[in-house]
Amino acid sequence: MAAERAIRHSADELLGELARHADALASVRVSVRHRRERVEELWLQARPNQRIIELTTAIGRTGELLASRTESAFRKLERSFRMLRMFWPISH
Repeated sequence: MAAERAIRHSADELLGELARHADALASVRVSVRHRRERVEELWLQARPNQRIIELTTAIGRTGELLASRTESAFRKLERSFRMLRMFWPISH
């Protein structure tokens, strides 16, 4: 009888331990789900910011290109005016 009680007690302890592990695993599952949802929220917020960064960079590059082309055109005009002044000096 004592052995039977000891086995029953051990079985109860093991079942209790298994129940605690099952509870711990269930809480991990819930925690992971909450983290996944939070990461999804943050990713949705980050994507528009990333797009804005990409657009800002593209606008900057376009501005640089326009500035360089404008500079080139301005230099050509300056050269033309210098040549005109050589032929028709401005008199005061």
